[in-house]
Amino acid sequence: MIYELCCIANVDSGEAELSRITNIIKESLTSLGGNLLLEDDWGVKTFAQPTSAKRVKGHYVYWIFQADGNVNTEILRRLKIDESVLKYAIFKLGLDDLDSDVGKRKE
Repeated sequence: MIYELCCIANVDSGEAELSRITNIIKESLTSLGGNLLLEDDWGVKTFAQPTSAKRVKGHYVYWIFQADGNVNTEILRRLKIDESVLKYAIFKLGLDDLDSDVGKRKE
């Protein structure tokens, strides 16, 4: 299956923490047989509403990957442990035969 993952990191965490989060995703994918199709750093965005911890901004990072369900379980487990990750979500995009169309821009 093909999935997309969006992760929001604490703005105060810095580049080293963002690199570590990215490495967590990449290591989880490679160790469990997944394939990273797209990685995109969206940068710092302002939230529509402050969080319960009064945060108003977050650093968004986006991935599209091909893997089976146990990879998602491992990624979610590792993101839950990380204190610099504020929010995350994984969505199923489709079957494996769609991977050639994922990440391509329509012109």
